[in-house]
Amino acid sequence: MPSRRSLLLMLPLASLLATPAGAVRHEPLPRGARLEHHLELPAGGAPELTLRLKLPLALLVFERRPEDYQARVRIACRLENRKDGRVETALLHDTLRRHDFAATRDREAAYEKEFQLPVTPGRWRLEALVYGRGNRSPWRALIELDIPGPEEGAFFVQEPRWADEPPAAGRITPPFRFQDPWQLGADAGRFVDGLDGQLGLETDLIFWEGATGEAEATLRLSDRSGEDRHYSRQRVPAGPGRRSLVWQLPIADLALGAYRVEVQVLAGGERRAVTARLDVGLTRIAFDARWDDTLDLIRTLVAPDEWLELETATAPDRPRVWDAFWARRDPNGAAPGNESLERFCERLTEANEHFTTSYGPGYQTDRGQVWLELGAPDRTEMIQDERSFRVREYWYYDRLGRTYIFEDRHGYGDFDLVQVLN
Repeated sequence: MPSRRSLLLMLPLASLLATPAGAVRHEPLPRGARLEHHLELPAGGAPELTLRLKLPLALLVFERRPEDYQARVRIACRLENRKDGRVETALLHDTLRRHDFAATRDREAAYEKEFQLPVTPGRWRLEALVYGRGNRSPWRALIELDIPGPEEGAFFVQEPRWADEPPAAGRITPPFRFQDPWQLGADAGRFVDGLDGQLGLETDLIFWEGATGEAEATLRLSDRSGEDRHYSRQRVPAGPGRRSLVWQLPIADLALGAYRVEVQVLAGGERRAVTARLDVGLTRIAFDARWDDTLDLIRTLVAPDEWLELETATAPDRPRVWDAFWARRDPNGAAPGNESLERFCERLTEANEHFTTSYGPGYQTDRGQVWLELGAPDRTEMIQDERSFRVREYWYYDRLGRTYIFEDRHGYGDFDLVQVLN
C-alpha cells in the first residue's frame, strides 16, 4: 500500500468524464459535420470567403408540430482581422421541415448551407457558432486565414478541399481519428476508408495581376514517421485568377493510421505550401496484408467461439466475417447503422487521443484496450511513489465491481496493466 506521503493526483482524462454543474462551454463540430472554407478571386481582384456548412440531420433537434417536424438552425460568424481588429459578421437563420419523424433520422440526409463573407489580404480569425440543438450549447469552429496581398508575392495557395463522396467502394467503419502528430487544424482533416477507390483532393492557386510563366505543384502523403506513402507532381500555367489542382490519393493501399498531406507550389521563385491531415480507417490492405493488426482492434471484444472464424478467414472472406461480427452486436437489427460499431469507433478516437505514446497509437496500449472494451471508468486516480519513478493509475468501474491497475515503471508514460481486482 502506498504511504500517506505518496502524491495523489487525478488523471487528466478524468475531466472528460464529468462537467461541473452549471458550466457552459462550446463544443467542437461533431464527427460527420463539416465547415469548409474557400476563397474566390473575382475579376475585380478582391478575395471573397465562401463557407460551406454540412450537418447530418440526425444531429439536429426537431420539434413536433401539428403538420410536421421542424428544426431551427442559426449560424453566427465573426471574422476578425488580427492586425487592425476590423470585424466582419454574418448571422443566418434557417428552418428545416420534415413530414415524419423517420425523415429527421435519415442517416444519409444532411442540412447544407453556403454563404459568403468579404475579406481583404491579411491575417484573419474566423469563429463560427452553429445552433441547432434546441437549448443546448452551440457547436464552435475556428479557422485561421492568412491571405497575402499582391505586394507579398505573385500568388497564394488555397486550403485543400476533399471530395464530398470519394469513389471508394464498401464503407467499413464510421469515422474515427488518430492523435495528430503534426498539430494540423481539424478543419483541414478528413476520415476515409473503403475496399477500393481513391479520395479526391482539390487545391487552388490564386494568382494576382501580373503573374506569368508556369507553376510546379507537388503533393506528398506521409505517415507518422515522416515516410512518404504517395507522391505526385503537376504543372499549371501562371496567370491572373484561380487555377485548380486536382489530386487523387490511393486510399485502398493505405494502412490504418494518421497521415499528413502537403501541397507545395513553386512559381516565379516563390514557394508556398498548405497541409492537411488524413485519418484512414479500414481499407483493402487492412483485410489483406494487415489482417492481424485489424483483429487487434477487437481482440478484447471477441468471444472464444468467434476467434477461430476470424483468425482463419481467407482474404476474400475477411470483409464478410468482419461485418458479421458487428452485425451480431447490433442492438437495432435491420435498422440503418450499427450503434455498437459507432460506440466502438468513438472509443477508438478517445483512446488514440489520450493514450498514444512514442511507442505506438493509443488503441494498442493496455489502457487503450481496456477503454475500447469498457469505455471510460467511473472514477480514476493516480498514485506516485516518492521513492521511485513508478506511477500507478487506478480505474474504478463501479458499475462492474471491477478495478484495473496500470503501472508506469520508468516514468515515460508507458503504462502496463498489472492487476485486475473484482
